[in-house]
Amino acid sequence: MRRWLGWLVAVLSLAGCLPPRPDIVADEPVPLWRLARHGYAIDPALIRSLDGRRLTIWGYLDVANIAVRRDRFPGLERGWWLPPTAPHPYFDLKSRIDDKTGESTRVLIVANEQAFRPFFQRLLTLARRDPPGLRIEVTGTLRPFEAPTNFHSATGFVVEVDDPAGIRLRR
Repeated sequence: MRRWLGWLVAVLSLAGCLPPRPDIVADEPVPLWRLARHGYAIDPALIRSLDGRRLTIWGYLDVANIAVRRDRFPGLERGWWLPPTAPHPYFDLKSRIDDKTGESTRVLIVANEQAFRPFFQRLLTLARRDPPGLRIEVTGTLRPFEAPTNFHSATGFVVEVDDPAGIRLRR
């Protein structure tokens, strides 16, 4: 009996050490680092529960992961051309400023691309200067997805933006 009591105390102690779930309030911006690490959900159940919910998150621009249609932005460097199979232009946000390239969350532009042209012009101009701390706040609809890896499945998510006013550049 004492042995079981010891195990119970140990398990409950460890449960108290788990990080708390982030409070998601629709009106307040949520830092991306509270939802994702290395491009995947920290708490997959929480992310799945937010499917289709509109919220505001903020993170740091992943300069190497911006893609637009090259016919809409003449003179653009080759690295930022949208692959022909991709349906939407996008840019990626990193959770932390020191995350590696690709350890990021995708922001898809799902509305009229022409409305986002001034935003992308400004974003690409800033990205050419490679500002390491360009913070972007995005209001959009969260969409989770299962991301198979070599050994297990992880949960990722994208943010779909349909209004240019839903994207704000911060310093």
